[in-house]
Amino acid sequence: MGRLIGPMFADSPLLALPILSLAIFLGVFLLVSYRTYRRSAADYSDLAALPLADDDSEPHVKGDQR
Repeated sequence: MGRLIGPMFADSPLLALPILSLAIFLGVFLLVSYRTYRRSAADYSDLAALPLADDDSEPHVKGDQR
């Protein structure tokens, strides 16, 4: 089947779109990975303790008039 369809798509400019999409995805992935690993462990300590933090105040819900 590939031998039948291959020549039909050989000169198609649409074949560049998947490669362009892969390059954009790879670029964004590498950028996010770089920014994540660039931060030190101290930067993440507040975020790591967030689920364990005590919340002494009542939650403020917009429109709640108690």
